[in-house]
Amino acid sequence: MAHSVFPENINIFNDLVSISAFPKGQAAWRIDWFGDIAFPDRTMRRKQPSVLVHLSRITDPQALIDPALLLNPEATDHGKFPSSRRISVGTLLLLRVGDVWRDGKLILRPDYCIETFPALQIDRSTTTLIKAGLSKDDRGFLLPLAEHPWHRQCTQSYCIEVSLGDGRRLIIPCMELIRFYFGSSSGLISKLFLPPLSKDALYSDAKFDRASGRLTIKLADKISGASASDIGRLFLNSHAWRSAVAVGTSLLKGAAAGQQIFPQAFFPFEGTTDLVAAGKWISFAGSLNSTFVVFIYVRAHTHFPSPPCSTRCRTLGNVPATADIRIALFGTLERLRVRIAPPGSLELPTARTKHSWSAMHQTGFL
Repeated sequence: MAHSVFPENINIFNDLVSISAFPKGQAAWRIDWFGDIAFPDRTMRRKQPSVLVHLSRITDPQALIDPALLLNPEATDHGKFPSSRRISVGTLLLLRVGDVWRDGKLILRPDYCIETFPALQIDRSTTTLIKAGLSKDDRGFLLPLAEHPWHRQCTQSYCIEVSLGDGRRLIIPCMELIRFYFGSSSGLISKLFLPPLSKDALYSDAKFDRASGRLTIKLADKISGASASDIGRLFLNSHAWRSAVAVGTSLLKGAAAGQQIFPQAFFPFEGTTDLVAAGKWISFAGSLNSTFVVFIYVRAHTHFPSPPCSTRCRTLGNVPATADIRIALFGTLERLRVRIAPPGSLELPTARTKHSWSAMHQTGFL
């Protein structure tokens, strides 16, 4: 039976965030999909781009007790009374497909079906940018509406298809990929949606000493120290930087074409990863459990070949006394506990030297 990611105390959400744009009242609403992007509208005093969040009202009260029922399209009124609300893209780090909200507050984050995909190869030969409404010749839709109706309003939105090598596949919405890899702070993820992305908008005075393995970088104004490691990765890894820039570039192309603007994205690395995700298995071309649709990217244990090195990083900026952050050097992703060194700076302890690195990237609610 499915259960909440936070089963021990669901009320912890109520003190964390409230979104005034979401429906009011006692009805429970499920986030179905993320829609198109709108650029700031000066007449509405909106400073950030916004994303259209599609929701459907939960009609089966038992679904709040047994969230496994939410995998059944009949548990919501997605086809009859859909709702959509514009939310600042900076809020994306708080939102997940499948979340349940009531009166503007998050009340449930089900884990749906949790699956682990070990040694998943990520490169150009295994990943393909597709639209959510893609039909594969005469074999049918990758996301058949009968089994997955929640993207009905966003068939032109983009996803990444990842081949599992045995005829099966993963479908990851690009918005979820962006949130997972660049959602460490509202400031960072918002910059991606304000093209063209420039390095000056994120950092300055970056210096990397290869001899000591130390990176010193000054964060730009309004960039949280929680994103220090992500920005360090963008500085040191050209593939990660191209991935970040691609988000805004795709928005400009969509705007120039006069179409609805849906962001595109790709993985900020190439290599193998042990991916854990929450979502739903659906059929394809008459074969059951052929496609796993990712609702929530839970964590990724990524293996990167790299030269042996020790990792130290100091970042300047507005940071908390302690924080969980991620650092990537030579394509290596590390999750470490950090501590204040001199006042106003952040220093990472030296990482263990390895010939083959392993790292854990895990997201929580914030």
